[in-house]
Amino acid sequence: MKERNCRSDAPEAIVLERKTKIKKHLGVSAIAATAFFLIFPDLAIFDFFPDFIGYVILLIGISQLRDLNDYFGDAYDRFYKIAWIAAARFLSFFIVLGLVTPQERPDTMLLLAFVFGVADFVLVIPAWRDLFEGFSYLNARCDGVTFDLVERAPKRAYRTNRRKGIRKGDLISRKPLSLTECARKITFFFIGAKAILNVLPEFAALTADTEISLSFRLYDYIMFLRLGAMIASLVIGIVFFIRIVRFVRSVKRDEVFLGFYKEKYRTDVLTKEHLFIHRHLKNALLVASIAMIFRVDFRIDRMHLLPDAIMALLLILTVMILGKHVGNKRGFTVFSAIYAVLSLSVNLYEAYFHYTYSVTSIQTNVAANRAYTVLCSVKVLEQVVFLAVFAMFLLLMQNVIRSYTGFSVSGRDTLIPSEKIRSIHESLTKQLRIVFVLAVVTAVSKCLVTFLALAGRPGLEMDFLPLVDALISAIFAFFAIRTVREIYSQVEYRFMLL
Repeated sequence: MKERNCRSDAPEAIVLERKTKIKKHLGVSAIAATAFFLIFPDLAIFDFFPDFIGYVILLIGISQLRDLNDYFGDAYDRFYKIAWIAAARFLSFFIVLGLVTPQERPDTMLLLAFVFGVADFVLVIPAWRDLFEGFSYLNARCDGVTFDLVERAPKRAYRTNRRKGIRKGDLISRKPLSLTECARKITFFFIGAKAILNVLPEFAALTADTEISLSFRLYDYIMFLRLGAMIASLVIGIVFFIRIVRFVRSVKRDEVFLGFYKEKYRTDVLTKEHLFIHRHLKNALLVASIAMIFRVDFRIDRMHLLPDAIMALLLILTVMILGKHVGNKRGFTVFSAIYAVLSLSVNLYEAYFHYTYSVTSIQTNVAANRAYTVLCSVKVLEQVVFLAVFAMFLLLMQNVIRSYTGFSVSGRDTLIPSEKIRSIHESLTKQLRIVFVLAVVTAVSKCLVTFLALAGRPGLEMDFLPLVDALISAIFAFFAIRTVREIYSQVEYRFMLL
């Protein structure tokens, strides 16, 4: 019996304890889970089972595979972009229902379905191609792999072929079936067919407002067209899902393949400490950038659409991702949690105030005046806590600047930074101070909105204050995001040399 040669040539290495946990099947089960979300057809741009959830699961699943070769790395980067696009697609349906008039809705649905369909061809198909190319590459690098090729029974010739020396009824041997290649082909076909079937029914919108065909308009049957396209997409999707599940099960059963690459991951990847630090910093700074957006208050009838509590939760997530790379996390987490609860409570109390009292009753009604006083007090307290939390966050960012920006020597921090490194640190620290000043301005602005806008009297128009506050908060968010991205750029420069 042939001996299987799947031993890694990598040298023995000490693996850090916090990263010794390797996924049982290297995360390949996530591919089947993602396929489950994808098989359900879309109603134009509405997805009953949101695809972005499946892509998030896939990103988590292949987070370790992406370190084994560049194909998986490219696939991960593409799926990351696709997840955002899929989320935008899911939200766009509700935006269309809320902002677009019924007369304009057919054309808008056609436009969005076409745009997202093009995105599927441009990004989704190449992403799956890179994913399967990654498996093919790993398969070629390991002897004794059994998951890919499946022996097929010989078939019987239906006619005589003298050139090949085959007579009718002879048994003809067939090449082994490649599960990777089969999964690749059915995936390409399914993604393309699903994109086309999502768009085709929407072209009936071109007949929605025509004055020529008054007796027959194709758009009158749009639901039947969509239903037919959904059924066809579902049938192809089921075949796609069965093929993917078969592929995933074969990979999970190949202990030689999994054992070989688990060992290579342990010795070749886990020993690269800087790789994981860089990745954690990248993800944390991205979440921090998103958090700044929720400082902007969009109001409808004086109600907040983006609660500041979400910002606090995202900042907590930022620090959780940073892990052990920064200090003083416990105090920041506690204060951020307090701020999240306080901010949500203030929003709820403000909603209660507007529901119970009118603005004009503040001066005439004792209960309204008392409630207004409480609201002003808790609003000031909320903004003070926000400034404390944000100041602590900026201190953590300053810790990141000092530890992970600037050029290092041989992968280690120098005891005495060069003038160039010191200038980089001073520049980034100066930007943090500017952002904090802007945060103070936003805190004052939000308090004034409560103090003045609610205390409106006849002849005293303060309706412009929420718009001014939104503009000030948007300026703060812009500079805060730009500062975070500057920090990330310097982190990138630092780790390019490692």
